[in-house]
Amino acid sequence: MSPSTTTALHARRDRASPATETPVPISPRSPGMSVRVTISVSGMTCAACQARVQKALSSAPGVLDANVNLMTAEATVAYDPVAAAADGLVEQIRSAGYGFAS
Repeated sequence: MSPSTTTALHARRDRASPATETPVPISPRSPGMSVRVTISVSGMTCAACQARVQKALSSAPGVLDANVNLMTAEATVAYDPVAAAADGLVEQIRSAGYGFAS
């Protein structure tokens, strides 16, 4: 693992706020920039919970990539800021029956 990769991994773990946004290059599916946000999720207790949240986020309009980690209770989502907003992603989590941990 290169030093820059190690630094990036440590920076991800040391986030102070429950939801942070970082501009990142968008996927090859569409040109431009995307925003990557990490959202703290409450109420997940098992792998089925994790899968339900991930499916809800992945199906949201404008979402390019969604990964949910049960152990850290975090969802990391890359989305097109023109087609989606962080508030809408939190609402997707709530509509799946889980909470936003602030």
